[in-house]
This record gives sequence, structure tokens and C-alpha cells, in this order.
Amino acid sequence: MVENMERVGAGRADAAEGAAPAVESAARVAEGAAPTAERAAQTAENPAPYAYDAVCVASIRGVMEIFSGKWAFLVLEQLHVGTMRFGDLRRALGVSTKSLTDTLRHLEAHEIIQRTAYPTVPVTVEYSLTEKGRSFDEVLLAMKNWGRAHL
Repeated sequence: MVENMERVGAGRADAAEGAAPAVESAARVAEGAAPTAERAAQTAENPAPYAYDAVCVASIRGVMEIFSGKWAFLVLEQLHVGTMRFGDLRRALGVSTKSLTDTLRHLEAHEIIQRTAYPTVPVTVEYSLTEKGRSFDEVLLAMKNWGRAHL
């Protein structure tokens, strides 16, 4: 039994020694001396551990916020072909008026799509992709290629 306790104690000591560099690094960051040279050296040797930094994660989070709706990608798919009226979009997607309205307003607020209203009776409303929305094509193409390779 004493031997088991010694092994457990040794394991705790090893864990504490392994934690010391992390504590020292955190202390340097807290003091304002970020370990940039150390990180640059590690990144040059092995870029994978730092491939996703906080800025990258924040950017991805922002993109996911814009396109996280259930219908957002399907609306992009339809508008990629060209300008469409509200009713045509609703029929093509098989979505309720409320859900489509919410999705279109969200994408318009983020300047992904453009809403154009014509003064007719009843009002004619058309939606099209903005330049910002079209610039997402590269991401969609990369996602398509990844899906073909891995799904």
C-alpha cells in the first residue's frame, strides 16, 4: 500500500513539474511580456499548434453568426444564380414567409444580399447578392470540395 502511495505522489510531482512552464508563460503574459520570440520559434518549427489563434477563431465565429440560420446557405444558393423575387424564393425553398423574411433581413443587415423594392401595386421586391455576398463564393467552393473529399 505504501508503494502505491509513493507512485501517486510521484505522479503528482511530475504533473506539477509539467505545469511549471505553463505557469511561467502565463506569468510573462500577465506581466505584459508576451512570449512572441518563443512562439515565433515554435511556429517556425511546427505551425500546427498555433494555426488557429484568437483572431482566427473570432473571425470564424463572426462568419458562423452571419450564416448560422437554417435557410442562409439555401438562400445564397438560389441568389447565386441571379436576382429573385420574394415569392419565387419562397416557392423554390419551400420555406414559410416568416422564416424567409427573418433570413433575408438578417442577410441584408450583414450586407450579404441587397433588397430592391419597386413602386408597383402590389410592391415588387427583388433580392440579389452584393459584392460582399459574392465574395463568399470561394468559401462555398472550398466547403464543396472538402465535402466531396470527406463525406
